[in-house]
Amino acid sequence: MSVWIIPAVDDDARANYPKTLIAPVEQQRLDRLPEALEVPAGEVYAWGFPDKKRNRAWLRQMAPGDICFFYTEGRSGRQYGWAARVLKPLPLEQAKSVSSAFWDSEGFLPYLLERPVEISAPTEVLGKSLDPSGGYLWSHPQGSMPIANKERIAHALERFGTVEAWAIQFIRQHAVSVLPASGDIEHVLEEVVEASTGRIGLAEVFKPKTGRIAEESARWGGRAVRRSKRSKLVGDIGERAVLAHLKATLPAALRDSVRWVAQAGETPGWDIEYVDSDGDLIMVEVKSTTCDAFVSFELTENELRAAQRHGDRYHLFLVANCGNRKAQRLQVIQNPAKAFESLIRPITYRVGG
Repeated sequence: MSVWIIPAVDDDARANYPKTLIAPVEQQRLDRLPEALEVPAGEVYAWGFPDKKRNRAWLRQMAPGDICFFYTEGRSGRQYGWAARVLKPLPLEQAKSVSSAFWDSEGFLPYLLERPVEISAPTEVLGKSLDPSGGYLWSHPQGSMPIANKERIAHALERFGTVEAWAIQFIRQHAVSVLPASGDIEHVLEEVVEASTGRIGLAEVFKPKTGRIAEESARWGGRAVRRSKRSKLVGDIGERAVLAHLKATLPAALRDSVRWVAQAGETPGWDIEYVDSDGDLIMVEVKSTTCDAFVSFELTENELRAAQRHGDRYHLFLVANCGNRKAQRLQVIQNPAKAFESLIRPITYRVGG
């Protein structure tokens, strides 16, 4: 797979954002497509290269699953404002008719996209992530291109393994929102989940506040945290990583007993369960963060009661650097209700039903 840089800041591009990039294609435009062209059911997104000789070569090289970073102009000025996977490059022989249907012009070479993700990343931020020494892609792009200079992105390759893995992690870190309705960024993050399988490095990742800061926090009773839409995605990634870790480390005879109860919509007070070698049911609650350590985390009343009730059979898994396959770390706490008894305090209460 390739990762593409796509500049889209000229007048034509800005006029086309709402037609196919930041909103799904309207039905009346879809009705104008060639009958022989197959498009997916439901929402359709697309973009296109300006019809030039070099870009025709790029369209032939582009493949489903490639990732595109779109350099756009928006509320925060010119920056990388959107990212999306390529669903399907369209044949050159259909380019003019599709371009006309989508953008009222025959001058583009179209490709279909999966639902785009809104990001916020100045050029220097993206360039520094690839090449901290400076220069490569630190300034605005001059034309569409794949990120293919392995010497210039050696830093990213050393850290993430592939340019695709770097791109997915970068999107996760800089995602602002996703388009409304049915979309989310979990599909974009699937490779992060897959890269997080196997054994997670064990480490002390819970580093609670101490001293005056902790005392002040306790005196005022703490403060409830507003959860972003991304928090569930990070939580799901952490749970999948723990599932993979358990299946990689448990004896073969026990692996079939591992069950992801949270995915099944059950809320017993833990996320995962399995049967140990003594035949006891082990309950696993997972907390995840993209930071390299926890200074605190939240337990629901249901989770705390389950931890108190089940004691040593209740295990808390803390996943730090969640999704970063090189740096991901795990701390396991048995019987957290007892281990953290002096640190547990209520921070919020529900009034009403």
